[in-house]
Amino acid sequence: MKFSNEKNKGWTLILISAVCEIIWAICIDFTQGLRVMTWNAVVVLFLAISVVLLSMSIKTGINLSTAYAVWTGIGIVGTVVISAIMGLDIITATTMVGLVLIIAGSVGLKAVD
Repeated sequence: MKFSNEKNKGWTLILISAVCEIIWAICIDFTQGLRVMTWNAVVVLFLAISVVLLSMSIKTGINLSTAYAVWTGIGIVGTVVISAIMGLDIITATTMVGLVLIIAGSVGLKAVD
Protein backbone atom coordinates (compact mmCIF):
# COMPACT_ATOMS: atom_id res chain seq x y z
CA MET A 1 0.00 0.00 0.00
CA LYS A 2 1.28 3.46 -0.90
CA PHE A 3 1.41 6.41 1.46
CA SER A 4 -1.06 9.25 0.95
CA ASN A 5 1.92 11.44 0.12
CA GLU A 6 2.51 9.23 -2.95
CA LYS A 7 -1.14 9.55 -3.98
CA ASN A 8 -0.95 13.34 -3.65
CA LYS A 9 2.05 13.20 -5.97
CA GLY A 10 0.02 10.99 -8.31
CA TRP A 11 -2.90 13.42 -8.44
CA THR A 12 -0.50 16.29 -9.10
CA LEU A 13 1.01 14.29 -11.98
CA ILE A 14 -2.46 13.61 -13.39
CA LEU A 15 -3.31 17.32 -13.24
CA ILE A 16 -0.09 18.33 -15.02
CA SER A 17 -0.60 15.50 -17.50
CA ALA A 18 -4.15 16.68 -18.23
CA VAL A 19 -2.89 20.23 -18.85
CA CYS A 20 -0.41 18.78 -21.35
CA GLU A 21 -3.29 16.89 -22.97
CA ILE A 22 -5.24 20.12 -23.34
CA ILE A 23 -2.22 21.80 -24.91
CA TRP A 24 -1.66 19.09 -27.54
CA ALA A 25 -5.37 18.86 -28.30
CA ILE A 26 -5.62 22.62 -28.88
CA CYS A 27 -2.38 22.70 -30.87
CA ILE A 28 -3.52 19.96 -33.23
CA ASP A 29 -5.97 22.50 -34.66
CA PHE A 30 -2.98 24.56 -35.82
CA THR A 31 -1.28 21.69 -37.67
CA GLN A 32 -3.57 22.20 -40.68
CA GLY A 33 -4.11 18.50 -41.13
CA LEU A 34 -0.63 17.61 -39.85
CA ARG A 35 1.01 19.71 -42.58
CA VAL A 36 2.74 22.27 -40.33
CA MET A 37 5.80 20.53 -38.90
CA THR A 38 6.41 23.00 -36.07
CA TRP A 39 2.92 22.46 -34.70
CA ASN A 40 3.24 18.71 -35.31
CA ALA A 41 6.34 18.71 -33.10
CA VAL A 42 4.50 20.63 -30.36
CA VAL A 43 1.62 18.14 -30.52
CA VAL A 44 3.90 15.10 -30.32
CA LEU A 45 5.96 16.62 -27.48
CA PHE A 46 2.96 17.43 -25.26
CA LEU A 47 1.22 14.17 -26.13
CA ALA A 48 4.32 12.24 -25.04
CA ILE A 49 4.70 14.25 -21.83
CA SER A 50 1.02 13.71 -21.07
CA VAL A 51 1.18 9.93 -21.46
CA VAL A 52 4.44 9.61 -19.52
CA LEU A 53 3.07 11.64 -16.61
CA LEU A 54 -0.14 9.57 -16.62
CA SER A 55 1.96 6.42 -16.45
CA MET A 56 3.98 7.85 -13.58
CA SER A 57 0.80 8.74 -11.68
CA ILE A 58 -0.44 5.15 -11.89
CA LYS A 59 2.82 3.98 -10.29
CA THR A 60 1.93 6.03 -7.19
CA GLY A 61 -0.98 3.72 -6.40
CA ILE A 62 -3.88 5.39 -8.17
CA ASN A 63 -6.08 2.86 -9.96
CA LEU A 64 -5.64 2.83 -13.73
CA SER A 65 -9.36 3.21 -14.45
CA THR A 66 -9.71 6.16 -12.09
CA ALA A 67 -6.53 7.85 -13.29
CA TYR A 68 -7.50 7.45 -16.93
CA ALA A 69 -11.06 8.70 -16.39
CA VAL A 70 -9.94 11.78 -14.47
CA TRP A 71 -7.13 12.46 -16.97
CA THR A 72 -9.43 12.28 -19.98
CA GLY A 73 -12.21 14.12 -18.16
CA ILE A 74 -9.99 17.08 -17.32
CA GLY A 75 -8.57 16.95 -20.83
CA ILE A 76 -11.97 16.96 -22.50
CA VAL A 77 -13.51 19.68 -20.34
CA GLY A 78 -10.37 21.82 -20.49
CA THR A 79 -10.06 21.44 -24.25
CA VAL A 80 -13.68 22.44 -24.84
CA VAL A 81 -13.47 25.45 -22.52
CA ILE A 82 -10.10 26.70 -23.82
CA SER A 83 -11.09 26.18 -27.46
CA ALA A 84 -14.29 28.16 -26.82
CA ILE A 85 -12.32 30.97 -25.16
CA MET A 86 -9.99 31.01 -28.18
CA GLY A 87 -12.95 31.15 -30.56
CA LEU A 88 -12.23 27.72 -32.03
CA ASP A 89 -15.42 26.13 -30.72
CA ILE A 90 -18.88 27.06 -29.49
CA ILE A 91 -20.33 25.75 -26.24
CA THR A 92 -24.03 24.92 -26.58
CA ALA A 93 -26.51 23.74 -23.96
CA THR A 94 -26.01 20.18 -25.19
CA THR A 95 -22.25 20.59 -24.85
CA MET A 96 -22.73 21.80 -21.28
CA VAL A 97 -24.85 18.75 -20.41
CA GLY A 98 -22.16 16.49 -21.84
CA LEU A 99 -19.44 18.25 -19.87
CA VAL A 100 -21.43 17.97 -16.64
CA LEU A 101 -21.89 14.23 -17.25
CA ILE A 102 -18.15 13.82 -17.89
CA ILE A 103 -17.32 15.65 -14.67
CA ALA A 104 -19.91 13.64 -12.70
CA GLY A 105 -18.50 10.37 -14.05
CA SER A 106 -14.93 11.33 -13.16
CA VAL A 107 -15.92 12.44 -9.67
CA GLY A 108 -17.91 9.23 -9.24
CA LEU A 109 -14.91 7.09 -10.14
CA LYS A 110 -12.67 9.11 -7.83
CA ALA A 111 -15.19 8.65 -5.01
CA VAL A 112 -14.92 4.86 -5.20
CA ASP A 113 -11.11 4.87 -5.52
